[in-house]
Order: sequence, then structure tokens, then C-alpha cells
Amino acid sequence: MHPSREWRLRNLNAAASRENDPAKGFRGFACYAALPALELERAGEIAQFRWDCIERSLSMLYDRVDCQDFAMAALIRMLHRYPESRLLTSQRRQAIADACLQAKYHPLDPGADACVWFTENHQALYFSTEYLLGQLFPDAEFANTGKLGCWHRERGRERMYQWLDHRTRFGFCEWNAMGYYSMNVVALLNLAEFAADPILRHRAHVVLELLLFHVAINTWRGIGAGSQGRAYEHQIKGMPEMVRFAQALWWAKEGVAVSERTTLFLCASDYDVPAILGQVARDLDRPVVCRERHSLHPDAGPAYGVYPDRQRDIWFWGAAGMIEHENVVDTHYAWFNGEGRNSKYWSSRDHYRACRVAGKPTGTEDIGYAMTTANVYTYRTPDYLLSCTQSYRPGCPGNIQHIWTAVLGPQATIYGTNPVVDGAIPNGRPGPWQGNGILPHAVQCRNVLLALYRIRPKQIRYFTEPWPIQERVHIWVPRQHLDEVVDQDGRLYIRRGPTYLAIASNPPGAWRDDNEWNIEGPDIALALEAGSERDDGSFADFIIRQAASQLEGDRDRLVYHSPSVGALTTGWQQPLTVNGTVQPTDDYPRFDNPWCQADFGVTHFDLHCGSEARTLDAQLRS
Repeated sequence: MHPSREWRLRNLNAAASRENDPAKGFRGFACYAALPALELERAGEIAQFRWDCIERSLSMLYDRVDCQDFAMAALIRMLHRYPESRLLTSQRRQAIADACLQAKYHPLDPGADACVWFTENHQALYFSTEYLLGQLFPDAEFANTGKLGCWHRERGRERMYQWLDHRTRFGFCEWNAMGYYSMNVVALLNLAEFAADPILRHRAHVVLELLLFHVAINTWRGIGAGSQGRAYEHQIKGMPEMVRFAQALWWAKEGVAVSERTTLFLCASDYDVPAILGQVARDLDRPVVCRERHSLHPDAGPAYGVYPDRQRDIWFWGAAGMIEHENVVDTHYAWFNGEGRNSKYWSSRDHYRACRVAGKPTGTEDIGYAMTTANVYTYRTPDYLLSCTQSYRPGCPGNIQHIWTAVLGPQATIYGTNPVVDGAIPNGRPGPWQGNGILPHAVQCRNVLLALYRIRPKQIRYFTEPWPIQERVHIWVPRQHLDEVVDQDGRLYIRRGPTYLAIASNPPGAWRDDNEWNIEGPDIALALEAGSERDDGSFADFIIRQAASQLEGDRDRLVYHSPSVGALTTGWQQPLTVNGTVQPTDDYPRFDNPWCQADFGVTHFDLHCGSEARTLDAQLRS
């Protein structure tokens, strides 16, 4: 469905009348509560205007705290879109402008801050806001730097061009992260509507629609689904922002997204989401395999013109979580002129130098927040979705990556992690139900997913204590949202409506808590197989066939005899084979699915679904 004027106004009125008080919540999103009244005023309607919410967000820009850029995106939209608003009096507009003009937009700019600068979504927000603010006030002095707005406009434009180029050619380092995609959307919508540079505006449109295409592929019946580069427990088990957006827009579910930032931005814009994206999201008449590739590793970067030893590319390696990698850390050091942001800022660099002097391994790949090359495999059927990022950095720590997942229905998401000791890591990354102490070797072919866990004590670079991992894997099984759960001979069989899932492991699993299926040991082999009534008959018949399937696995090799796929083998240092044929699990195209075929690194994409077609080409052609 297209976002009609009536749909927009309905969402805006619902958001304006919500009961909870945004002035008491997170400051970064408080000012979003003022958007409905401003947009309704523009449409000739009246709603309560929340200046107090704007003031709450403005304080972040003066305090220079993390996520101030979340607020900046809404503030710059207000300045650009509502110049004639009676609600935004000249005094109020000046208050917003003053806060933005004194703010900090770059880590090398003067003044202390407590901000995260390098992650992908933060980059888009800072670059786009700096550009659009400089465009709006080209002759004004930015108080923090003493530079004119036109200087900041050009710095923001240069960074934004690079960010858009990287996302177009290499996908998203925070791949399919439904919580963080929402912040990319607000930055891209601002550029697509307000950028005076026509090429920049066009490329923002292209990346916005590529992002929404990813959302269409990796949600299922309006439910959060596929593997993600960054996902928190409440997002995996619940309903992250971009999923609410998809529900409201593509699945016509009323009342699910009325106060969410992505929907508010869309409603407070003139952008029309192409109809083909909704068609792709709803195209569930047959099973399909979707393969996609995101991001780069420093070893592969030079082949695509992104170099670990060039300061111009430091932003890409920051987005990929690689600024502490051994090949990048000296570039990062030089970029900062050796001035660390805290006393431990160069600890990784010091560690590598000490290891090289001592002739010891550096452990450079043990970076938990790394988001390098991700080959994502998703099997989407009318009855379920099963998704995995193929063999993603096995044996490394994984702070927040969501590696594999099965979705059987609303709130019926099944996934597993190698948990760390509860409370041992202050920021909870990883935690009991998000990220992994040690990442598995996980691979998938259609409806079968295999995972090997080799859980070993690990001393990570400069940390004084070993990584607090537990020698076990646990699987989230939300029994209250399932119709049948059968525990039989250490295996688990699950039914939600007409959809089934079998879980087998070596060693066998057992219940640890109401919704926690637990497998103990340092070496674990795991096999999941999804099925359905239309493919497998009754649930009882499915259990009988699955119970007879053989699973053999140790720390090096896994052999599984699937009733539906056949003989599958893999190993810690071995490929995935199906009935003796090696299956590709790396070097995926940018897109390989029924709706788009595109090589990795290209800038032209042809989408097609049913009678709809759309071309996305980053090169602006007359």
C-alpha cells in the first residue's frame, strides 16, 4: 500500500493523542513528539504541541551525550519543513538553531563529549544533519569550531557521499538491524527531501529504497525475522521499530506504529514508498531462498577500493567495527593524531605491538563488535522463516550479532546463543539472550540449519580477565506462544499452527527454565529442521520422521541425515555439503533472490515483483 494522505493523518492524530508522556522518557526521542502537531498544522488541523519535549531534547546537544544525533534528525526536519509554522515561533526556531549551531558534529572537533561516533547509524545522522544545517545557515558561525555553515555543509556532504557509496555497493555493516535501520531511515528521508545537491538527494533515495528492500525481504508476515548484525534481546523477542513500520505500511495493521519515529517521519514527509516493496514483503505464495552479502573485512577491502591503511576510509572500518583490527589500528591512531578519548583508547594498539615484539599471536580477530563480511541466507515460506548468517567469524566473541533464527508466528521466534555469565559484562553486550560469548559455525540449506559451537576460554587482547563465557548453548522457546512442545529423548519438537520445528543436539538438551532449552558442554553440535502441515502431514508424522533422523557431531564435524533435504555435513574448518555436493556459504552476491539479482559492489539494481518493476541506479542519469 502507498502511504496515502488519509493514512498519514490517521497516524499523526493517533501519535498526537497518545497517553504516555514523552517528556519523561529518553531525551533523544522526546522531540519527535512535537512532529505530529507541526505536520497537522501544515495540513490545516490542530493538535497539542509539545515544546517541552523539544526543550528536553535540546539539552542533549548542550550536554553532548550519546544519541544526541537521534534528536538532531528531528530538529533539522523541523527547521527545514516548517519555516512558516505559528507553533514554531521565531523565538522557538532560534532556540533550536542556537542549540544545533553550538553542537559537536565530529569527534575531532573541539570539546569533550560522551558520544558514539563511528557506528553506521550514528555516521548517517551526524553527516546528514551537519550538511543540512550548513545548507540552511551557510553564513552563520558554528560556535564549537568557529567555522562558517558553508564549511560544515561541505564537510557533511563529503562524508555523506562516501557513506551512501559504501551502503550502495557493500550493503549495511549493521546488516538487517531492525532497531538501527530506523535511524538510517530518518537520516535518509531528511536528505531525500531537503538536500539542495540533486546527486546527493538522488543517492539518498536509492539507499533508502535498498534499505526498505532489505526490510521487505527479512520480515515475515509483518514479524521481525532474519539474522541481524546488531539486535538486542527485546528486539529479537519483541517488535523493533522497522518491523512496526512494516506492519503499519505493508500489512495494514492499525495502531501498531502510531508513535514510532520511522512512521512519524514518513507521515511528516512527502515521500511515497514504492508499491513494489510492499509486494515483495507480501510475496509468500511459495518457498524462496534469499542470499545477500553485506560489509567488508580489512583483508578484502583493497579489492573494492577501501583500504585499511588510508585515513579517508577510517569511517568505513568504524562502521564495520574494525578500528581496533591490527591492520587498521595504526591508521586510526594517526587519524586521531595519537590523542585517545580515554586512558585505554589505544590499548589494542599497545597490545599488538607487545605481541609482535614477543613473537606471540595478536588475536586481532577477537573483536566482539565486528560487523565484517556477512553472507546472509534466508529461507522464506508461506508457513515460516529460517535465517542464518553463514559461518560468521566462528570462534570469535560476538557482542550483539544475531546469527540464526526461526520464526513460526507472532512472538514465536526461536533462537540460540552461547551466553556469558549473567551480569559479568556491564553493558550487557553480549548478555544472556543477546550476542554470543563465542560465535558458532552456523550454516543453512533451505529448511535445515546446522551449528557447531566450540566454546573455549578466551583472553581477549588487553582485558585483564578471561571472557566470562559459559560452556553451554541455550535456546529461547516461548512456550506460551506455541501450540505444542514435545520433549522426547533429548530432542525438541515444536508446533505453532500448521508450522513445525525439530531441534536435535549432541549432547542432548533439557529444560533449564520455562522457556529455556539448554545444552551443556564445550563442544555442541546442533541441527534444526523446519516443516509444515502442507509439506510433512500431521505433527505426529513429522515427529516420527524427525526422531529417526541421525545426528553425529563433535567439535570438528557434524553429520545430519535430514528427512527432507538428505545428508548434510559440515565442520569447523569444512564447507557445507548436501548429498555430497558443496554448497556455497561465502562470496554471495549483493542480492540473489526472486526479486533482484545483483553482484556485490555494483550500483545498479533492477527490482521486479508481479506486474511491478523499479530500477535503482546510484548514477543520476538525465
